[in-house]
Amino acid sequence: MLSLANLVHVACHGIFEPDRPDQSGFVLMPEPSNVEVVSLRDLAHLDLTQLRLIAITSCWSADHFILPGRWVISLPETLWRSGANSILGSLWAVHDWVAVPLMRQFYHYLSDYDRDEALRRTQLDCLHNRLAGCKSIDTSSPFFWAGYNLYGDPKVLRIGG
Repeated sequence: MLSLANLVHVACHGIFEPDRPDQSGFVLMPEPSNVEVVSLRDLAHLDLTQLRLIAITSCWSADHFILPGRWVISLPETLWRSGANSILGSLWAVHDWVAVPLMRQFYHYLSDYDRDEALRRTQLDCLHNRLAGCKSIDTSSPFFWAGYNLYGDPKVLRIGG
């Protein structure tokens, strides 16, 4: 089903295994005793050419592992090589109480701005502690917003016909 989507938002746990990067990926828990990982290996076999944007709010969703010869292994790289047009992820652990309003603001800005500008404006809102829906937390610390990175096409998101 992921191969049919053109906009995807993934909110889950993420895992990055530097000694076994092919085991890195999304952590799913269909049942508390049954943890599954949708690994980089699984994602590498998908056709994601219809996917215009995948936004991932999970820990380590943009971390990279560089092998000798400068081969990059990461979630954004794997999704891009599988055809995703752009990927938004975070370099470090994200907190739901900031991630939810941050993504809501990012999607709001997407209606009027390029993807990179939407992210920049969202990050500036955090920096200036103006993130809507986040009044009880001072989001000015770069810890809350600087880890979000956009990979791939930065231009206006055009979904559908």
